[in-house]
Amino acid sequence: MIGPRKRTAPIRLSGVIVEPKDIVGLADIVWKQYQRDLEKMNRGERKEESFVWFTLTRSDGRTYEGPSMKVACEGQVLETKKITEFEIAYEDREEKKSIVVDLRHGAISRAWNLATVSGFNEEWVEAKTAEITDLVNGWRKQPKWVHGKRLLALSAIPFVGFALVCADVLGFLLHVTPSTEWAAYFVSFVFAGLPTMPVIMFIQTLYPDFELLTGREYSQSERGMKKRLATLLALFVVPLIVGILLELSKPLWAR
Repeated sequence: MIGPRKRTAPIRLSGVIVEPKDIVGLADIVWKQYQRDLEKMNRGERKEESFVWFTLTRSDGRTYEGPSMKVACEGQVLETKKITEFEIAYEDREEKKSIVVDLRHGAISRAWNLATVSGFNEEWVEAKTAEITDLVNGWRKQPKWVHGKRLLALSAIPFVGFALVCADVLGFLLHVTPSTEWAAYFVSFVFAGLPTMPVIMFIQTLYPDFELLTGREYSQSERGMKKRLATLLALFVVPLIVGILLELSKPLWAR
């Protein structure tokens, strides 16, 4: 006879900005489950105590860990220190159920940034999965344009414009003839393309798919760089794009 099957429900956490209150909220879900198990044990309704462990890792490698939610809530660790990793391990050996959370700032591996609920009680697994999912759905979202095809499409505008400007400069300096014009365009597009990918990678580093936004503002170097990037876009890149588009549209206005 086939016994009950274990149910595992992984919840992938991506495209979000996680603040201290979000970490505390996630830890609270697991902590309350542990407290319920403890209350049952004190009433004599179970024999074995559940296991729970919280771990916070700072950017310098120092860790704060222990079997209490105080690790995440007390001492203003989340508000004052830059945290790059947050882990929770909960296991009920008696009823064979568990919750594992592994959050890592900037990580892109599918092995991380997961909240996994497991157990033989399908109703419990579904209830905990729904509770965690509802919490995560309320977290701030990263801008969608940063990852995927949208950033490439946005980058194409200044890239093409810069390449055309380079081609005009080369044509003027080297006195390019119609027969060698293709070579000037080829060199210009290669030259313009060299900084494009590093810039895209830099922007994606500033807006990681999973961002732990903790610590004082001065310790969050990404926040300062985001502000400088916004200033650069406002003062230089946007006017440059407008100027390039106006330059490209001159033949249309001349007709």
